[in-house]
Amino acid sequence: MKLLKSVLSIGVLIFLMFFLIQCEQEIFTLDDPSLQSEKLMAEPPDDGTETAGNNLSFPVIWSDNFAKTIPGTLNMEPSLNGEWWYVWGVDPIDPQAELFSCQPDPDNPDICIDGSTPGDDGASIVYKAYIQKDAQNTWQAYNDFPTDIVNVDRIDWGDNLESLAWTTKSQVRAEVVLLEDLVEPVREYAMRHVDSWGTDEVHGLQTDLNGVPIDDIEGLGTTATVYSHNARFTIQKLNVESLDELESKLEWIPTEGKWKDSQGGGSEGLINEPILNMAVYDAGDGPGYYNAEINVKGKIIYGYTWNVRELNDGEGYYRLTFSFDADSDYPLNTYFDEATEIVVPIEEEEESEVATKEEGPGNGGVADIDVGNNLTYMDILITERSRGGGGGGGQGQGGKGSGGGSDTRSGSSGNGSGNGSGSGSGSGGGRH
Repeated sequence: MKLLKSVLSIGVLIFLMFFLIQCEQEIFTLDDPSLQSEKLMAEPPDDGTETAGNNLSFPVIWSDNFAKTIPGTLNMEPSLNGEWWYVWGVDPIDPQAELFSCQPDPDNPDICIDGSTPGDDGASIVYKAYIQKDAQNTWQAYNDFPTDIVNVDRIDWGDNLESLAWTTKSQVRAEVVLLEDLVEPVREYAMRHVDSWGTDEVHGLQTDLNGVPIDDIEGLGTTATVYSHNARFTIQKLNVESLDELESKLEWIPTEGKWKDSQGGGSEGLINEPILNMAVYDAGDGPGYYNAEINVKGKIIYGYTWNVRELNDGEGYYRLTFSFDADSDYPLNTYFDEATEIVVPIEEEEESEVATKEEGPGNGGVADIDVGNNLTYMDILITERSRGGGGGGGQGQGGKGSGGGSDTRSGSSGNGSGNGSGSGSGSGGGRH
């Protein structure tokens, strides 16, 4: 009898242990996000939904008759049912400037979430800003196809390329914006800086407190960006100690989208083979491609983040070239001409009064236009990262030896990063 009881007890114990193990396994297979792997948590839900993108706020001309897919529809009334913030005071354009904004309190939207009053200085007009990347906030500025050849009025290279020193450890954000003046004003939505800076930066459509977009801002809708599907970006190392050594010795090969030494030279020539040579029409998804996007301010820009640490031919000067392919499957309708200008940052305009490119080196590059080859380029200096001192010396000679290009500006900002490495943040210029 005792033996039978012992056998039964052991059997019950084994059953209970099995039951508890199964329960424990079931607990850990529940859809508890805290128990999921980092990879699983990073992946979007497979429910057919898409992450909301930035809305177009700044007009654009699809110059080569190829349009990118953008949220909303042309001439739509803005759909503003998503998240918004209070904003007031001066809209900041510098990362050191103060942000005048707050989230509304969910329980009492008349006040800020921290209990303060919006525009608590008592003098500022308070607005709302409906943020980007919210599926419930949708708008679309003017965008259309041209009726004639598009001759770009202005080229705007990123501020950081023009003003910062770069090293072999840098992440260089290379941005180009093409701008066209419009004969008649078109629909543009005023944007407002809402929160943070850099990669976490948030902007939104500015409205009055009733959600009506602000239209009475001077200059609104008088300029458009230009998008060409034939744009190409090329990066090549220059084998010179000074840019003066070039002296028009480089030749552009349009069918290959690169520069070569017109006097030969092989591997010892004045310029290396490209370390990057990409056309927009070949771009796929992801940061590794050269492409155009709607940035957080709602403007179509070309951009590429150059990871110099992983992609370089050593320290020295590099030529960054923005050009157009004329022999792709997309007929080219976009050109630079003698009237095309380079946008010069305000600080460069001020410095040009006391210094020229020949008189004083800056830290960044100086952009130039080669009308004959229908391209623009910038030569920048990449130095080895040092452990002490300020940012690298940079270059200030401007682009020379392009084979027909003419200098259109003088001076560069020369305000080294002073962070010991001279690398800069690469977050993109605030002007775009």
